[in-house]
Formats: sequence, C-alpha cells, structure tokens
Amino acid sequence: MSGPAFFVGRRAEKPLASSRLSRNEWNRASFPRLLFPSRPRPRGATACVMKRGDFEMFRTRSSRLVLAALGGAAMIAGAAAPALAATDFHAVLNGDNVPGAADTDGWGRAKIAIHHERHQLCTDLEVRSIGSVTSVQIYRGGAGGQGEPVSRIERPDDNDSWDCKAIGDSLAQEIESNPSAFYVEVRTEEFPNGAIRGQIMPG
Repeated sequence: MSGPAFFVGRRAEKPLASSRLSRNEWNRASFPRLLFPSRPRPRGATACVMKRGDFEMFRTRSSRLVLAALGGAAMIAGAAAPALAATDFHAVLNGDNVPGAADTDGWGRAKIAIHHERHQLCTDLEVRSIGSVTSVQIYRGGAGGQGEPVSRIERPDDNDSWDCKAIGDSLAQEIESNPSAFYVEVRTEEFPNGAIRGQIMPG
C-alpha cells in the first residue's frame, strides 16, 4: 500500500512504498522541501572530518607528551630533593652484658643512625623491666670492660625515647669502621654502674 500525498504550497510527488523506506526517508518523500529545508554550508567553509586512524595517532601522541612531561617533573623533583645518606646500627641490651651487679630482669634495644649530611647521630631507644633511668650513653670500649662515654642519649620517657645529637666526623668514622668497639649502657638509681648494656652492631 502506498503512502498518502500532501499539499503544502505545491503538490508533492507520491512517495515510494513506506515498507521500503525508513521513517525519516518516508517523511522527506511525502512532504515538500519547504518543511525540510536543507542547510547549505557557508561559502568558504570546509568540513573537518578526522578519520579513525588519524584520531588514534593524535591520542597516542598526546599520551606520550603527557607522560614525558610527568617524567621530566619527577626527575626535577628528585634532583631538587636528594635522599640523605645514613648508616644504621643496633644494640641489644640486657643485664648479662654488664660486668658486676646489674639488672638481670631488664632488657632493651637501641637503633642508631649516623646522618652524614646533617652530622647527627640519632637513636631510637626502648627499655623494659628496669627502674628509674638516670643516664643513657654510648661508650667507647669492648665487651666486658669499662669504657669512656662519647655521646649522650636522651633518657627514656615511659620506657621509650628518640633523639638526635651532633656528632663529629672523626667519631662518626670511628663508629662506622669498628662499631663493636662501642656499646650502649643504661644506668638506673638501683644500678648506678650499669643496669643493662649491649655492643653496637651494624644493621
């Protein structure tokens, strides 16, 4: 069955069978161009059509430029803030390491780091099962002997402490070259000559 014919200003041509046309095509065939005017392209205007291959190339190049910019920014940030070099040590503290009377129930550990750029010795100290601490120091001396103090460590507050002290280059080099020649000792009111102590070891 054929579609109807309409009159708007002039008689339209009879359209083809609607069963073979899309709805939009059927409307354009049934109504005159007055109702569906074409929109001519302005003079001098050109169509801008990007093919799929061109778009993929554009997107790939844009992604590479963004990644390159981010990589450059990361390199600049890394160069502006270099990592500080440090040498790490540790010591295991207990009463058995103290010559003479000591606190056999007490124990502790000390993590030590020498920061070369800042010329500092930083210590993270933890002690347990000991009395009131009167002093904590690093001594120069081997196991089983009495040494001389070379650096003071902050006394623990509620069994823990962390602090940094200035250290000279010569002492820093001496500890780094032979850490076992130094030890950490904690003294208390009950054991003024040493409650717990331990030799310094690398790592």
